[in-house]
Amino acid sequence: TPEIDRLSRAAARAVGGGVLAIDLLEHPDGLVVSEVNYTMEFRNSIETTGIDIPGRIVDHVLRVGELEAVPA
Repeated sequence: TPEIDRLSRAAARAVGGGVLAIDLLEHPDGLVVSEVNYTMEFRNSIETTGIDIPGRIVDHVLRVGELEAVPA
């Protein structure tokens, strides 16, 4: 959802970005960030979401590496 996207990106920016797991909790006032983790457990999320999370992480790392590569 747009709310999840906004909160997750804001939390990631707050800790300097990178590959992160953002834990969100429901609150009467809306979603709140509970934790930001540099080590994530996604094994059980792949089947549930249908998203190849490890593949997405690899794609992200390769994309960032290409952007930051120093020409030889």
